Amino acid sequence: PAFAGELKRRQDLAVATLPFRGGRIRFDPGSERPKSGSETALREVLAELGRDRHLTLLVKAYADETEANAQQISNRRAEYVREHLIRRGIDGQRLTTLGCGASRPAWISDTEEHRAANRRVELVRRTKMAGCQPPDRFGQL
Repeated sequence: PAFAGELKRRQDLAVATLPFRGGRIRFDPGSERPKSGSETALREVLAELGRDRHLTLLVKAYADETEANAQQISNRRAEYVREHLIRRGIDGQRLTTLGCGASRPAWISDTEEHRAANRRVELVRRTKMAGCQPPDRFGQL
């Protein structure tokens, strides 16, 4: 089905563009603080922001579909990562946050490992097309 093909495309993209696409910035259920294993990815993001002083990012956070208040927890996750980067010297004007709730899962939520992959933050260049919504052509695949 089209949805499975799109998920596979997203999974391949996530692997190719770590850490910005969120493959390594993960969260425990209900937590707004990244797991300790996310620190390396956050340092890589910080280093890239330090190298490119004109880079502005959208911090998009997600929850898995089993988390209560998915929208609120994703908002808090995005804000936590933004504040984490600000505390390390990044100008807050370069970072915008967006909580995406349980929209656009990276994986089908059939196992705990897959649900864990859906509890993530993605950092993307700030553009008009960088929101939570799927691409316009998504429904036409």
